[in-house]
Amino acid sequence: MARSRSLTIRLIRTDAKEGELLKDDSSLAKVLLRKGLGFNGEIYFRRSATNPPGWVGFLNSGASAPIQHVFSAQAAALLIVRTEKGRFAISFGHAWQWLRDNVIQRRFGLIAALNCIQDDQIKSVDAQQIDSLALSRRAQASHSSEIVTFGLDIRRDLMKAILGRPKAPEIGKTIMGADALRIVCKIDFEDIGEKCDQLLEISKRQDYKENFGWVDNIEIIKNPDEQKRLNDTLVEQINSRRIDSIYLAPPRIADLMADEEYRFHFDEKGADRPTRFDIEFDELMKGIDKNLPIDLAFLKKHKIEVFAGSSAVPIDTFSIYSGIVFETSQGSNLNCLIDGDWYNVSKTHVQYINNRIAKIAKSALNLPDADKNEREGDYNVRASQALSAFCMDKKLIQYGGGASKVEVCDILTIAPEFVHIKRASSSQVLSH
Repeated sequence: MARSRSLTIRLIRTDAKEGELLKDDSSLAKVLLRKGLGFNGEIYFRRSATNPPGWVGFLNSGASAPIQHVFSAQAAALLIVRTEKGRFAISFGHAWQWLRDNVIQRRFGLIAALNCIQDDQIKSVDAQQIDSLALSRRAQASHSSEIVTFGLDIRRDLMKAILGRPKAPEIGKTIMGADALRIVCKIDFEDIGEKCDQLLEISKRQDYKENFGWVDNIEIIKNPDEQKRLNDTLVEQINSRRIDSIYLAPPRIADLMADEEYRFHFDEKGADRPTRFDIEFDELMKGIDKNLPIDLAFLKKHKIEVFAGSSAVPIDTFSIYSGIVFETSQGSNLNCLIDGDWYNVSKTHVQYINNRIAKIAKSALNLPDADKNEREGDYNVRASQALSAFCMDKKLIQYGGGASKVEVCDILTIAPEFVHIKRASSSQVLSH
């Protein structure tokens, strides 16, 4: 009788070349699968020895008697399965790390899980919010629930993983999907090929679009080849001085109570440093123009320093690369670089957002023009006076507990109208 087992399965891309699936197989042992299974493949493993964990010596340095007979073994194995429908990698232990990053079909497990998890049997969801700060979180329910229980924002949340119970018991007892698919099911080794094919067919279905179609709106790009292609596009545009669509934005949430200033790596050091209330890419280009052509390493190496008030010591630093906001169309979708990560945004979602924004009426408020290099806080005070309105800049409202505060707006008119002010050279920056 088949025993219940936990399998972690990854789908190998159809364009991945045989012989190039692993990062380095020189230290691995290899055993071919026996004939007659209905599928073929091989098992990779690394011979391991039992040794005392590293922390034993540390504890022994303070123990009155030595800790003995405590051992650990880092056993791992990777099963490559080839069927007529596809190729799969089933990992045991940490062996998934032996695979090259660019051979894995991204979101295979996520889509398969979304296609077969029962709507009211979801146990946990991992999500990342795509905003001025990439916030990752895991939402877990004390009992199986519907997706609405987990409070996802379908406009901004990137679903990374989901765990629940399948609708059909024959699929398995539980299923968790991300790039990999982890399933708990009763299975004999002879049935692994059939199970992989079953899950592949499930991943090809479009059922998930009925309740989870929004997961296709935004997808983080993890394939190194795609990342390189997009980074090459960015570097080429900088080197050719075509920077109209390249902007800078701090990859962190600014302190609302502090007037932050910035310094590029080529600015003069010391107490009399140049004052930059904002970071503009054209200003950066003036400083690095003599370095052109540059490469990706240059953008990742050189830092932008963040200062608060009159402090001569930076409170934070970030690389030029992580501060770049850049959009480029590649194929049918839009690719965006935000906070050092590349994202693929579906054009359907982009059009939806643009249509919603187009319906917003233009404000009739007669706001004064900003002076060159005027601080945002100073402008808010001056504009509030010009409008005979209330300046709400840096006035935080507490809600839902002591740690929950929000700045509801910068200017509040008598009407009332909530006015939000942001210094930017282009509305495209604000869209991010």
